[in-house]
Amino acid sequence: MYEDARNIGLVETNPFSNLRLPNTQKTEEVHPPTLDEYRTLLRSCVLLGGYAPEFRALIQFAAWTGLRVSEVQGLQWQDIDGDLLHVRRALKDDGSYGKPKNGLQRTVAFLEPARVLDQVPRREGSPFVFHVMKGAPLNQANLYYHWNKVRAPLALERQEAGLPGVRFHDLRHFCATQLLELGLSHFDVSVQLGHEDGGALVMSRYGHPSKDAARERLLTVFTGSSASIGSAAGSTGVAIPPKSRQ
Repeated sequence: MYEDARNIGLVETNPFSNLRLPNTQKTEEVHPPTLDEYRTLLRSCVLLGGYAPEFRALIQFAAWTGLRVSEVQGLQWQDIDGDLLHVRRALKDDGSYGKPKNGLQRTVAFLEPARVLDQVPRREGSPFVFHVMKGAPLNQANLYYHWNKVRAPLALERQEAGLPGVRFHDLRHFCATQLLELGLSHFDVSVQLGHEDGGALVMSRYGHPSKDAARERLLTVFTGSSASIGSAAGSTGVAIPPKSRQ
C-alpha cells in the first residue's frame, strides 16, 4: 500500500522499501543409515523373494554412487563406461525423462562397492538398468512399493531412537558420509554428488567426519614409506637435513 501511495505522489517515501527478513540458509537435517543399518537393508531384501538379488544390487549401487533416485531410475546401460558413470538423464514427475537436476549432466566415479550390476538382468527391449520384477522400468510407485517392505525391519528400531524412517534418498546421504569417513575431501564428495559449489554444501550439511578416524589416517599415512621420504636409519621420524656450513 505504501508503495502504491508513493507511486501516485501521496507520500514521498515508502518506509518499508528496504525492510527485509533475515537471510537464513535452510539446511536439511539428515539422518543417513549407519553401516549396520545399511547391512540390515541388504539382508531385508530377502523379503522380496526371487527379486531380492536385483533389489539388493539396486540398494548397494545407490548407496555407493550417491546418485539421486531420479537419476538411478533414468540410468541406461550405455551410461556405464568402465570406471565412470555418465549421469545423463533423470525421471521427471510427469513420467518423462530429461536432464538431471539443474539441467546438469555429469560424470562420476563408479566406485568398487557399487559394482554389483552382474546381479541385474538385462531386459530385452529396454535400455534401462533397473526394473521391477515384472520388467517395467523403475518409477516412483513401483520403487517405493518394494522399498517400504525392505525398510520395515528398521522402522521400530529407529522410532525407539527418535529418528525418522530411512528414505531411499537417504542412501545418497549415506554415500556422502561414508566417503567423508574414508578420508575424501568435501570437494571430492561434492564432485560425486554433482554439487557445483566446491564442497560448501557438503561441509555445511554433513559437517566433519569422525576425528578418531582422522587421527587413525594421520598415524598410518607414512607407514612403510620412511625410506622414500628420507627418514634416517633407525628413526621413526622424517630426517631433517643438517644445517649448511657458512
